[in-house]
Amino acid sequence: MERKARGISPLDDLRTYRFRYTLMGTIVGAAILLLVGAMSSPFFFESPLIWYKFDSAKALLLTGKMLGLTAATLLFFQLIQVARLKVSDRVFSLPGLIRNHRLNAIVIFLLALVNPILVLTSEEKLNIPLELRYWPEWVGVDVLTLIVIQLRTDESFIRRHAQWKESIIGAHT
Repeated sequence: MERKARGISPLDDLRTYRFRYTLMGTIVGAAILLLVGAMSSPFFFESPLIWYKFDSAKALLLTGKMLGLTAATLLFFQLIQVARLKVSDRVFSLPGLIRNHRLNAIVIFLLALVNPILVLTSEEKLNIPLELRYWPEWVGVDVLTLIVIQLRTDESFIRRHAQWKESIIGAHT
């Protein structure tokens, strides 16, 4: 027995696997292109700070910038995943989105942790002076701090929600 189409919507075709995997490949390919574009921008738009770096200091600074831009792009992808668009739910499934969201969060945390270390190592200093010219380093430190705070609050929220759920279930049995 064949189902009739309920309406004219491009999402109705997601029932067929061929269209679903084609759309999934297109979305993943576009995300990879966006990520590669963000990672390559330090090479196309060099800052004046890179002009005065040589050898390993230049490599550390470029790597730090690439990792910082990768973390920012992945944060943008997190917003899209949290929005739970109808297309993404149907294409990737909800458990797949949650799994990807958690993995993405771990990768972002690690990238945000390594980014200031690489940038400060290239500057040959581990403390950042409170001067206006060091604002990019402070942005990286602030982003790392916000990510750590977010991880801690999410962890405590999950723990409290589990305790609340157990108390509700226990009260109704």
